Amino acid sequence: MKSPRLIRPLMMLGVVVLVLAVLSYGMLPGWRSTTTGVILLVVGIVLGLGAIIKDMVDLLKELRHLEQEHKDQPKRD
Repeated sequence: MKSPRLIRPLMMLGVVVLVLAVLSYGMLPGWRSTTTGVILLVVGIVLGLGAIIKDMVDLLKELRHLEQEHKDQPKRD
């Protein structure tokens, strides 16, 4: 039985973007006071969360597919 990929590049990228957005919010106070800065921070957070969620959905699909393959295989005694 093939195991699912647990090292997922899109999820890692999403975490990095999310962390950078949060750090930028904390370390660059000037961004909080401008509309463009707030928009960039919100976009970074949304993109990071979107990448994480998409990769989690893909992982769930892989796990369901592997589970179905496992059920379809004849039992070995």
